Amino acid sequence: MRDGFNLKPGKEVSVYNVPTSMAKRRTVVEPGIYKIKERSGMLYKVVRTDAYGVVAKDTEEKPRILSRYLLQPMWMKSGINTEQK
Repeated sequence: MRDGFNLKPGKEVSVYNVPTSMAKRRTVVEPGIYKIKERSGMLYKVVRTDAYGVVAKDTEEKPRILSRYLLQPMWMKSGINTEQK
């Protein structure tokens, strides 16, 4: 797998809306700060957090389950990899 394809728990990500037939690309980013809770198979459990990193109560109890193509790591937004190896 490519470097950066697998997302680790705790990683901040942007969440894209599900594409429709009229807008086939993932162009609309959902507002909010999201973090990976865990990975199960090819799906990721994602929780919404506030600006301080505290998980919202509604998503802590019932995290969203999303596929990888709807997620983008935050470091990819600037176009450069800022993660330390």
